[in-house]
Amino acid sequence: MEKFLTRSECSPNLGNKRLRDDTSPIGKWKQAKKINAKPEEEAQDGHIPTKNRYSILPVDDAELDLFQNATKKKSVNNTPPIVIELVGEWTHQKVRDTVAKYVKEFHVHRGRKIIRVQCYSPKSHHELKNGLAKEKVAFHTYTRKDEKLPKAVIKGLPKYVHTTIPEELASLGFSGVTVTEIKTVFPSESPPLAQLQSGTNMTKFK
Repeated sequence: MEKFLTRSECSPNLGNKRLRDDTSPIGKWKQAKKINAKPEEEAQDGHIPTKNRYSILPVDDAELDLFQNATKKKSVNNTPPIVIELVGEWTHQKVRDTVAKYVKEFHVHRGRKIIRVQCYSPKSHHELKNGLAKEKVAFHTYTRKDEKLPKAVIKGLPKYVHTTIPEELASLGFSGVTVTEIKTVFPSESPPLAQLQSGTNMTKFK
């Protein structure tokens, strides 16, 4: 015997239905409800007040000591160091005592077999070099900028007049000039190198 499923009857009854709260047509946007909330701060004269959380920080003022100390540039010490070798009887303490005889302000960097002495002025560097040479201490250093003499290479002159260059420069006002030849691959094309005195105005030399 075949079995069939009976379909339940559904008869809509509009009397039992609840009406919609929204009577606006479908597809139309709803307007947001206004909230009557009073703001904490109101705008005055068209300006919106804002809170600055960095207002408690100090302001960079040129008159403040804190600003002047922070922006102060440290002086650069361009004096080359003097490296002393610890050879024989020259120990660290003996070298330090010898340096203190000629220079009052200095700084010592101690190594394994060397000592590096740092002076703070060209004058003390010059005095210490002369003192160490007098004490016959083995050391080496670099030439300072104020010690470097101005030099100029003279080109286009024949080789037989190189010996007369110091006399001709002395007649032009450049006395004490030392002339040496620069060694090149071709000996016939070796230009002379003129070493002038310290403080020479090179613009006049040209």
